[in-house]
Amino acid sequence: MVRVLTNSRFRKIGKLQLPHLQHTLREFAVEENLKTLSNAAQTLVILSLVEASRFSSPDWKRQAIAIAKKCLYHVDGSYPHACVAQRESMICRVHKKDIDPALALSSFVYDDCQHELSPRMNAELGQLALQSAINHVQNEDLSEALKKLRTWQPMDVKSLSKAERIVLYHLTIWEGKILRYQGHFTDSFRCFQKALVQCDHESSLEDARPSSIRDLGDAYCELEKPQAAECILKEEFGRLGDRGAENSKDWNLLQLSYVESLMGQGRLQEAEALCLKIQPSPSLSKLDSLRLLTLFGRIYYEQSVWDSAFTYWNKALAAVREHPFVNGHTTVAILHSTKEVLFQLGQDELRRTTENQINEIQIIKPDGCKHWIPGLERWHCSHIRPSQRR
Repeated sequence: MVRVLTNSRFRKIGKLQLPHLQHTLREFAVEENLKTLSNAAQTLVILSLVEASRFSSPDWKRQAIAIAKKCLYHVDGSYPHACVAQRESMICRVHKKDIDPALALSSFVYDDCQHELSPRMNAELGQLALQSAINHVQNEDLSEALKKLRTWQPMDVKSLSKAERIVLYHLTIWEGKILRYQGHFTDSFRCFQKALVQCDHESSLEDARPSSIRDLGDAYCELEKPQAAECILKEEFGRLGDRGAENSKDWNLLQLSYVESLMGQGRLQEAEALCLKIQPSPSLSKLDSLRLLTLFGRIYYEQSVWDSAFTYWNKALAAVREHPFVNGHTTVAILHSTKEVLFQLGQDELRRTTENQINEIQIIKPDGCKHWIPGLERWHCSHIRPSQRR
């Protein structure tokens, strides 16, 4: 399997191959017999397992990496070690494994790879830098995350390998995300513009284009340029429509950003209708579902439909608790919004309970992911009375 390819066509091929790989490993009793393979053959098995860990269930992903780690004991070369370390870190972080994601990265010794540095190896070092940065984001150490991203450079900026171009794109996207989390919207916007250019110049990043457009649209909205956001989002809808990708996951992601652009123009009825259309989609992630709930809450707040506003802010409060690493600022914004709705509803006892909840929240890192959900913190600051904010 070729590591750098992200096109959906290759992902489909990978999913078809996965059952065969799993069957082969079971039949071969890989844990006991892998040492009988040559170094080159074991390296191929490791790299296949790393790629295969992108598919199927969390249990299989953990099993694949566990087998790959056993193979590493018998394999020379830094590249497979780096691949396993960065992939294990991602799996630990995303699937909440007991192992600390940072600990998985610490298993790789950087000094060992200096004598065999190549564009491929350098690209993998970029992947390690990316995983380390995302781990810092999880801890809301945004300045450290940016430092980690900026430690990596291509070997030759005038002649990047395909793997390095892909890594550079992901590093640029994450730099933009982190800058947006911090509220540096102009710098964030520039990163997303740059990433989109990188995406357009690398064919294997074709599937990443919609998410790049979404990030750019969100940045436009944060800069209070909702018409510009609407324009680029509509253009991408047209492109996806030409490819027959209506109602795909990418389509729904773009629609969330499009709702934000409509709200920025005061087109609340259109925004509400679009949210109702998106709501039944099974492709929304937990974060996207949370964002949708806050959009509903804001729309009904603006329309003074207080019962519906309360329902959605309450749902958002339950949903944000599934994201403990950044729920301080976001939770406060949701609770303040809920409290204002309860004031309008005349629910004084519930309002006091909500006030107590706000007072009990300890925001350990004031400079953390304040702008995690696009548009929410800006809306919070413009709608909640200054005397009531924390």
